[in-house]
Amino acid sequence: MQMLFPLIVFVILILLDNVKGAGIDISVQTGGDLLLNVTVLKKFHLFYWQFNSKDTLVVFDSSGKPTVEKNYTGRIELSGDERSVKLKNLQKSDSGVYSAWGLGDKKELLEEYNVTVKDQNTATTVFLPLFLLLLFLLLLFLLLLFLYRFFSYCFF
Repeated sequence: MQMLFPLIVFVILILLDNVKGAGIDISVQTGGDLLLNVTVLKKFHLFYWQFNSKDTLVVFDSSGKPTVEKNYTGRIELSGDERSVKLKNLQKSDSGVYSAWGLGDKKELLEEYNVTVKDQNTATTVFLPLFLLLLFLLLLFLLLLFLYRFFSYCFF
């Protein structure tokens, strides 16, 4: 029983670490649109969205004026004064990491999205989150059971 508590804590920490991750994981259906949202609270000399650390989608100068790169012309919709962009008609080749960068005194990563574009598969989209939820509830139940027995043993 004494070895069970550290094991439970270790598993919960691993799960929480995977939730934080390096960016936001998003799955999009082929042909769908995706809003890459970012809130910029300070001024930058340049702000830009990048795909897989090599292709630039759009660059905003210090006044906020956007310049869409020609490979993405017609595929990007800008949302007003914000630096969020909507990617339209995504294909499987659009899967990858989208990063929002600000250049001021230093280069800052402001937001990151890990995007997977795939055909709709109801088995994966429905059962995987359900499985993860049930796994989490099971671990939570085991933790509560352990705590109940531990405190019952200590105080009674």
